[in-house]
Amino acid sequence: MKGLSNDLAEQAVLHLKALVAQTAKKREAKGKPEFETFVLHRGLVGYMERQHTPAVLLTAILLAEKRLAEAWDVVEKHDAPDELLAELAKASEKTHADKSVAAYKTLIERFISAGNTPTYKKAAKLIDHLAKLQAPDVHGSYAVSYTHLTLPTNREV
Repeated sequence: MKGLSNDLAEQAVLHLKALVAQTAKKREAKGKPEFETFVLHRGLVGYMERQHTPAVLLTAILLAEKRLAEAWDVVEKHDAPDELLAELAKASEKTHADKSVAAYKTLIERFISAGNTPTYKKAAKLIDHLAKLQAPDVHGSYAVSYTHLTLPTNREV
């Protein structure tokens, strides 16, 4: 990280990993994922607070440090906000292609489930982007199920 000594940066990463592990222990004790229960489903934690959970901060730091495998480990256990997941997927397209494709598909599903035009447009862009990462036959069968997002409506014709 810029402006910090390597030792201090590593201490920060270790501290965040410990906080993430504590959150995982609490989650296991309750039997439900805290992130999903409190943040996503009940909406008790605001968006800005969600951006600063230990898992999100750790993922952002690992991404900035280009420690992509470690970042994916955190995301697989704790999820991530859409913007961070998209950033990690983009950075990992060459080194972790399967994870990037899976993340893009997750984002597409999230955008579609939001059910509004701006998110449909985001989903359509990601579907187009997937064409660069997948074999044509694989992408074609995936994209066909979402053609209603990319085709013009009657008003646009």
